[in-house]
Amino acid sequence: MKQVWNLGIEGRRGLFAILLLFAAVAGVVTATQPFLTGKVLDVVASNDPSRTRTVIVLLVCVFLADVFLQVVCTFLKAQLGGSFAQNLRRESLKKFGSSQILGKGALEGADVQNRTLADTALVAAPSINILPDAIRSLVLVLGCVVGMVVLLPGTFFILLGAIAVCAACAFLVGKWIKATTYDVRKTSSAYAETILNFITGIKVLKSRNLVGWALGRCESDSEKLRKSGIKADIANGMLMPTLNIGTQLALVLSIALVTTAMFTGKASAGEGTAFLMFLLYAISPLVELGLAIASWNAAQASSGRLQELWSVQQETSGNVVLEAEGEASLELRDLNYRFPEAEGYLFEDFNLKLDHPGLYLLRGPNGSGKSTLLEIANGLLPSSEMVFVDGTDSEEIDKSSLRTNVLLVDQYREPIKGTLRDNIGAGLRISDEERLEALRKSGFANHFSDLDMRVGGAGVQLSGGQRSLLALADAFARNPKILLLDEVMAGVDRSTAEDVRDAIEDFAADHIVVAVAHDDSLDRVAARSISMEECSR
Repeated sequence: MKQVWNLGIEGRRGLFAILLLFAAVAGVVTATQPFLTGKVLDVVASNDPSRTRTVIVLLVCVFLADVFLQVVCTFLKAQLGGSFAQNLRRESLKKFGSSQILGKGALEGADVQNRTLADTALVAAPSINILPDAIRSLVLVLGCVVGMVVLLPGTFFILLGAIAVCAACAFLVGKWIKATTYDVRKTSSAYAETILNFITGIKVLKSRNLVGWALGRCESDSEKLRKSGIKADIANGMLMPTLNIGTQLALVLSIALVTTAMFTGKASAGEGTAFLMFLLYAISPLVELGLAIASWNAAQASSGRLQELWSVQQETSGNVVLEAEGEASLELRDLNYRFPEAEGYLFEDFNLKLDHPGLYLLRGPNGSGKSTLLEIANGLLPSSEMVFVDGTDSEEIDKSSLRTNVLLVDQYREPIKGTLRDNIGAGLRISDEERLEALRKSGFANHFSDLDMRVGGAGVQLSGGQRSLLALADAFARNPKILLLDEVMAGVDRSTAEDVRDAIEDFAADHIVVAVAHDDSLDRVAARSISMEECSR
């Protein structure tokens, strides 16, 4: 939790210190109210108008100061809470964005989304609220304790024993809440992933008559969430009865003992009233502290989930920046790779060197590692001292520089959900005319050229060939030294295939292009075919 808190409060420590100061002052101001209220009764009974007015004015000022301080604290909490959650979301997305593909603890997309949105919110509010609230409550309770000890010490110590027993029970309930909250967050993420798969895969599920099966999986995960939610609700519901028992016991005892003290003359009406008010003022923050414990335990559960996300194995990035101009080369030296937990190697002692422009086709049966090879060259998978770009070990190259120079167009070629403009050179400082030029070079402009047209999601649904042309247009706008194409011809209809071939051929004239293809669609424009078997031992 310390790591999460330090990151969340980063850049706002000064403002948080001001909040703590205001919270402490608020506790002192509130603690004076019972004393002044009792004093009002005593001065009224003494029939002294001048003293009565003074005490009443002072009490009103204290009430107004209390309201002002609470408003300021609320404003500061809102400011800090928003920044806290934003910092955690930024870190979570940053960690996920730089996580190693197939790395340690890899998480599903919906689970990452759930942790990034829900868990950051569940951590933020308690982390900001608890400490200032605790300081205010502790200062207030301390002031009330001092007041009660001064007025009726014997009565106070009797009440203290009853409250201590209830506080211990509340602590145990808080631990139970932490355990059930973690379980709810876990089952909620699993259910979110199942729902997301159902929604995004509805076309495939319908075509294979698997909707009923998928709904069954949704129902199964929903039932797990329901059961864990019931346990969490019960745990949370037990906290207030536990606190209420302590509150009611303290009130009954105090009323009986204070009444006895006033009847026997050991305390005046003002002192008895002040004691009861001190008790009431102390009980409220004690209840708040009990609720804070429950909230803190729930926050710890979410904090643990965030730290699990942050602990996912990260990509290693060097500091070498490749030259933007000049000759390009891609070399693989004795490359070995196997998937995590797999028994055998996908390929062993793979050797290949490309140092001249042209289109190079990777050939091999399904499962021979062609796509994996491209992912290694792009830096998606680790390859220390095995892959060299422009003569430099890829693990020593800054990842951004590596992928700027060695660009991968994967076999899915899914467009970015947004406008056509978003899909061409996103993140680059290029003009719309340059985007249109890239569309023309790829041949996509023969189909669409309105940069404001929306694609993907609720926008235009592109065919396989159109997705290939759009991906190539984006690649041309980025102009990498080395372009890796994974099944770029898959799903391309005959009418579009010629455009794709022409675009690749033109780009390969002065760039290295490595393509995976299972058919002969690119043979006519290829400079060389590379056999996976011949390059491996």
